[in-house]
Amino acid sequence: MNRLALIGVSHRRGGAVALEAWQENFDTQILGQLGFDSFVIIATCNRWEVIMILPEGMDLDSARRLLTVSGHKRPYAFLGEAAIEHLALVATSIDSLNPGEDQIMGQVRESYREAKGRGVMNGTLAFAVETALRVAKQVRKDVVLAPVDTSLFSLARPEIERYLTPGSAAAILGAGEMGSIATKILARMDGIHLTLFNRTVERAAQVANSLNVKVRSLTDFPAECSDINVLVCATKVSDLVTQGSLVCLPNLKLIVDLGLPRNVQEGATSTQGIKVLDVDTLRDAGILRREELKEQLALAEGLVMEHVAEAMAMWSEREAAPSILRLQDWIGETIEATILELDPEVTLSQEEYHRLARRVSYAPIRGLRALAREYGPEAAQIFLAESGLTE
Repeated sequence: MNRLALIGVSHRRGGAVALEAWQENFDTQILGQLGFDSFVIIATCNRWEVIMILPEGMDLDSARRLLTVSGHKRPYAFLGEAAIEHLALVATSIDSLNPGEDQIMGQVRESYREAKGRGVMNGTLAFAVETALRVAKQVRKDVVLAPVDTSLFSLARPEIERYLTPGSAAAILGAGEMGSIATKILARMDGIHLTLFNRTVERAAQVANSLNVKVRSLTDFPAECSDINVLVCATKVSDLVTQGSLVCLPNLKLIVDLGLPRNVQEGATSTQGIKVLDVDTLRDAGILRREELKEQLALAEGLVMEHVAEAMAMWSEREAAPSILRLQDWIGETIEATILELDPEVTLSQEEYHRLARRVSYAPIRGLRALAREYGPEAAQIFLAESGLTE
């Protein structure tokens, strides 16, 4: 557990620029080249994090330096139990730009599934991610943070509704998770003409199924939506919306850019009078929402810490089991050898030996368990080594 680490950046540490930099510079292949072989990357529209097992000989500070992008602040870093606590807070959405959003738990779960598929998982890392997901699921069940289907897009909805009235038109670029959420929400608005663009029309058709939504290929943008008032971007394509494409959209008033990297080219809207909402500009709305949920978030965070502590205690005791068994064996062997040495004529049954060994070992084993719970199973192993009881 002392080699378990989590390193990353989020919307609160550098904003969209930092998120783009980390996602661009560190993928699974690059992490492997840097010497990391057991890790899970969590990359979303408001965070890039990797939870990992530090390679032998590498400490947390060294790993943090390796995973720093030139020209940016160093990423945050957590070690051991603190890494699990942070991941649990993330999976619970307590640390999200929009607290209470539903997507992050599924994103952590999918990242974990992908890592297992690559064969880059070990027991400690699996325990950490599974514990975080289990704790997050329980806390979200116990504390209501937001209505179902709350997302980052929900923060932009009040502004969108200002520009969309019956008869207005809107377009969505991308039919991934965020694009799908936006499509379903906007399709429920009365009298809105909605078009969904995607690289594959088949995927767009699946999302638009049973909804009053037109589907088009991404190559048809912007020609097929010249009358739109609102544009939602949710692709992984950088600079998809340029100044040139905006010339074809004379009625456009609002762009919600939820893509990472950002889909709107820097400076594209500077002379157009078009408002742009992205991870950075939505941060203020997220802060207000966090203030509204202050009591629920404090309760949820307390439960996360409590559940993680319980899981760590159980893990420590389980990991310390071999050390406890070794101590029990040594006590039993010592009792038997000492009795024979003192009086070879004394004979005890096997049950009597076991009963005596249990009585003598009760206090030291209880202490060893407490040591493992408090300081980790490594402390129990050090105890045995210092006592000369290791193999």
